[in-house]
Amino acid sequence: MRKLLVISGFSGVGKNTVIRSLMEMDPEIQLSISETDRKKRNDDDRYVFVSPKQFQENLKSGHYIEYNCYGTHYYGTPRQPVLEYMDRNPDGRMILEIDVHGVRMAGQDIDLKRLYTDIITVFIAAEAETLLERLKGRGDSLETIRKRLEIAADEARNVKEYEYILLNRNVENTAARLFDILADKTVRSDSFDEDKFCSDISAILQTLQ
Repeated sequence: MRKLLVISGFSGVGKNTVIRSLMEMDPEIQLSISETDRKKRNDDDRYVFVSPKQFQENLKSGHYIEYNCYGTHYYGTPRQPVLEYMDRNPDGRMILEIDVHGVRMAGQDIDLKRLYTDIITVFIAAEAETLLERLKGRGDSLETIRKRLEIAADEARNVKEYEYILLNRNVENTAARLFDILADKTVRSDSFDEDKFCSDISAILQTLQ
């Protein structure tokens, strides 16, 4: 059966590293490349860049399976590459790295349902202090860290919408568990207390004045 592994997670939690590790374990897994109307940075391999005008035209034409706006820029998953891959591969496996809004949209997509695609949703999380240390380790500014932690607290309130919650304590272990999920092996979600996480984030933010 076709499988779409939909992965969300906090900024700085290590999603991209986990995904790369998973794809090294199984090179047959495909990664959907999103489009965005923002300027290029050091991430040319992660996005296809289009103009704001083109993105809006694409939106009107139903070009995207899912999309969202962050700040002043749009991001979306092009429909055709996903559907063409799934149509060609009855046992195909593809990864979408999107947020909870995108998860809801993808879950209602008529074309994916028509292709009998099994949509598996996974949220990759971390404890508040661990997330703070990872954001600091990336060299983010204090203001950027504050914003990302505030967003993480909002995202934590939606984790129950996902089939699996995995705490990323170790990249190889998290990737191996994703591999097992795709192989239909029994994988249990990690315990994640969103109320405690939000409370811990609030306490951390008070120290980042």
